[in-house]
Amino acid sequence: SAEQHAAGIRYNLARAYESLGDNQRAAELLLADDSPQRHGNRLRAARLIAGSQPSEPGDAEPPEGPDAADSP
Repeated sequence: SAEQHAAGIRYNLARAYESLGDNQRAAELLLADDSPQRHGNRLRAARLIAGSQPSEPGDAEPPEGPDAADSP
């Protein structure tokens, strides 16, 4: 049913708005969620409202400096 997919659809729509730079609309969608993933969505919304970009796994900046090549 549509209710089973609503949380995923809402999250994907919020991410689309975020990609378009509409962080306010993305945060509104994330805050409206009442699914089990709502806690993570609320953290993401708080970061969007605060003006920082939430990071994705693997999005870390590579180390800089002379020893960066030796870092794992």
